Amino acid sequence: MILCYDFHMDTLNSRGQFLNSIPIQKGPVVYWMNREMRIEDNWALIYAQTKSVEFNQPCIVIFSLFDHYESAKNTKDDPMFTRMKLGLKLVVQQAKDKGLPFYILHGP
Repeated sequence: MILCYDFHMDTLNSRGQFLNSIPIQKGPVVYWMNREMRIEDNWALIYAQTKSVEFNQPCIVIFSLFDHYESAKNTKDDPMFTRMKLGLKLVVQQAKDKGLPFYILHGP
């Protein structure tokens, strides 16, 4: 399901770029979520979804969650890390509600 917004395709296409010249292959279009931890009003996700429709492939969302950050002494007790995980739970539920597969990778 594509998230519907009133946008101009020219604007959307000007924001995206291919990182190499390797021919498109079969398989899902992956949106690697990082800074923009939201489903709604997310231009990069909308772009990924339009490309998934164009290539007739599914769109999936991946988020890499690091359980340890250099800047945090103890991520278990870090309030910012705790808030991020709570927010991520909401994002996962929103993706599920829209039928958008969402995977959390635990790294590094």
